[in-house]
Amino acid sequence: MRKILILLGVALMGVAAKSQSLTFSSEIQLTNVQPYQYNSVEVCSFNNNSELIDFLATYSNKLVWYETDYNQTVTEHLIDQVSGGSYPHFIAAKACQLVNDYSNVHDDIIALYRDDDVDDIKLVTYTNDGSNNFSSANIISSTLSMPVSLTVADVNHDYCADILVASDGYILLFLNDGSGNFTSDTIVAGEIDYPPFIKTADLNGDNNIDIITNTNNDLQWLAGDGAGNFGAAQTLNLGETSPVYNILIKDFDGDGDKDIVTQNSTNTTKLYKNDGSENFTFDHEIFAEADSWTTSMAPGNYDGTWSSEYNDILTGVSSNGDAPQITLLINDDSGNFIDTIQFETSSDTIVNLFSIDYNFDTCMDVVAATCYSIVWFKGTSCNTTTSVNELNKESELSFYPNPAKEVLHINNPDGDSKTVEIKDITGKTVKTVFVSENKQTINLSNLYKGI
Repeated sequence: MRKILILLGVALMGVAAKSQSLTFSSEIQLTNVQPYQYNSVEVCSFNNNSELIDFLATYSNKLVWYETDYNQTVTEHLIDQVSGGSYPHFIAAKACQLVNDYSNVHDDIIALYRDDDVDDIKLVTYTNDGSNNFSSANIISSTLSMPVSLTVADVNHDYCADILVASDGYILLFLNDGSGNFTSDTIVAGEIDYPPFIKTADLNGDNNIDIITNTNNDLQWLAGDGAGNFGAAQTLNLGETSPVYNILIKDFDGDGDKDIVTQNSTNTTKLYKNDGSENFTFDHEIFAEADSWTTSMAPGNYDGTWSSEYNDILTGVSSNGDAPQITLLINDDSGNFIDTIQFETSSDTIVNLFSIDYNFDTCMDVVAATCYSIVWFKGTSCNTTTSVNELNKESELSFYPNPAKEVLHINNPDGDSKTVEIKDITGKTVKTVFVSENKQTINLSNLYKGI
């Protein structure tokens, strides 16, 4: 997670570069995280965009969030608990901005759960009153079917989260009206492989969110028009011979267009390069681990040269009878992965990985959510800062208005987690914001009292 510096009143930004040498602590277990069997874990910031990173988690029939203090000690808060049927349980949850209310900017929650013996899955929202008190579940749909997958993105440029769900082999779109109310589901694609996933990215460089998902040992791409409409599915014809389980979409070779890294059912990680016209060709095999399976993959930004992309890769691998292993693959910004760092963890299967500066010391860390714990490896080599001119030339992150007084709109197309540090014209830090959505609105109205 790189750190962005925004100076109020002037059109300047700075960004932290990747560190020149990489060293990490041994595994640190977060205290007070209960040893539950987690279905999903996401990073978020419910502390009104403060400089603390929290976690939103689902396990069994509970939805909780873990509040982090400045010593990285966490406190669990129960949001909801479902009951009914023989196996009530939450499946997934996302923290996001549901309402376009500039006077009260905070994260709400979207979740999937099952609470009966029928195959129907419920899609629900929980609204935040601004003090991290959440409403009861507001049901958006109660007829989704397994297998399901949940993705949140702003597909129509209104700075409010829309919902994409893979359900029973189809992609369903629920559009947000800006007040947290959603249209009925619209089918935008079918024939999705198992296990289903939905990724969103601007694949063709038109500044609109597109959809990429798996189908028939391949990927399909649906181009978005920026108004919530998507074109017909186009197969990318990668030539994979095994089901694709996960992908990353980044500019891995530094030529200005989006490339794709895949992980398939044989636990092979491959790079496919984009020729600039959304034609993808196999470049090379990045990583393979025999007699094991990959459970998570995440983009990172660790090496010693600054890049606008999170083009390093974190992978989580489990194997029969052995503890899981995390591997950091370092990209030279040309698509060559020139170094690897391995992290041994005593925990169970890895649920999710995060490349973030968890303790806000400007050093990139590795955070892993496992089935029964959350652990982190503290980065002990720190970032330096690139020039303002280099950032303005290269970075995809943008914001408006500038200068800003009441609100600041942040456009973060890749959706990677970032820390935005807002300064006044004297250089004083007046607010630190954790950004994890592709579009986010920050309330600045209270900053001008006394500034």
